[in-house]
Amino acid sequence: MAISNLPKSAQEYIPYLKDQGIPNLVGAAARGFSMQGHQIAMPADGIVVFATHGLMDMADTNYLVQIHNHTTESKQGKVALADRKTSQITIVGPATSEVLDVVLFGKLKGQIA
Repeated sequence: MAISNLPKSAQEYIPYLKDQGIPNLVGAAARGFSMQGHQIAMPADGIVVFATHGLMDMADTNYLVQIHNHTTESKQGKVALADRKTSQITIVGPATSEVLDVVLFGKLKGQIA
């Protein structure tokens, strides 16, 4: 991996990013497509509220969810379409306190498409 001579966040160079609260960029095949993720312990009720984990709310419920269970690989988490809300998801499958990587792909609330 190359070492950058520009150790700044993209928002320091592109005013649009600062205005939208997006510090850095990830390449996407379409406009209005963002990625965010966090490692969590599976809650007892399965409900993951985005703001609790430092994640931004989604613009709508049309987004993708990828979950990887580090504790029990045979019990990967699932989120039904009906359980994808703009501010939270409900995960089923893993046991309470199992360590999960949760990644969301889609349009963030307030993001310009």
